[in-house]
Amino acid sequence: MSKRCSRSHGGYRRATLPGWTGPSRAHQRRQEVLRKAGFREDELARIKAPIGLFDPTRDSTSMVLSVLAEVAATRLDVSR
Repeated sequence: MSKRCSRSHGGYRRATLPGWTGPSRAHQRRQEVLRKAGFREDELARIKAPIGLFDPTRDSTSMVLSVLAEVAATRLDVSR
């Protein structure tokens, strides 16, 4: 993204796979906030929500493994 990927950490590095967990309503609200902050539609389209390869998870360990699996697949350019 052209804006800072991590504003609180001051980073400019482009995220490999920006993503969020949570329901679609939360995703829509986050996108609206980012639009108002000046992010373009093509930048918002890169955000994966919900992120993760597995079905929705209820525990943190499964969620972390699901997200890590998706990041690894993206980095390795593995087709699902």
